[in-house]
Amino acid sequence: MGLITFEIHKKGRRTTKNLSRELMWYEWAKRGADGNIIEKGKMHKMQGGRLDFKYDFDEKKLHVGTAPVQITSYETYSNEKEIDGWIEAHEVELKLTRVSGERTILTFPDKNKEAVKDALDDTSFSFEIV
Repeated sequence: MGLITFEIHKKGRRTTKNLSRELMWYEWAKRGADGNIIEKGKMHKMQGGRLDFKYDFDEKKLHVGTAPVQITSYETYSNEKEIDGWIEAHEVELKLTRVSGERTILTFPDKNKEAVKDALDDTSFSFEIV
């Protein structure tokens, strides 16, 4: 019987995500030269990262839009799920058997040693075959 031992790597990984949230902007009422209200104020709701203000000098008007904001976060990455997926995909074909419920130790018949090596060569896992 052959034995495969997988090494599980846990490391930090930096990820970048776009922030998306509801943003609100209140446009105040427009008044004429005499002080009377020409147009009522209104609330605008938008989705995005942050409000982006641009003034159009030709129209003499403020345009409000959204601009993207990226958030950088750090998370712990483990290749354990990828190893489990490989095991489930090849368990029947290569006649793999888990040893005492451990996820990272497998046994296989000696006649399948070359087939197991060929299947593992296509992966990026750290492993040892005994």
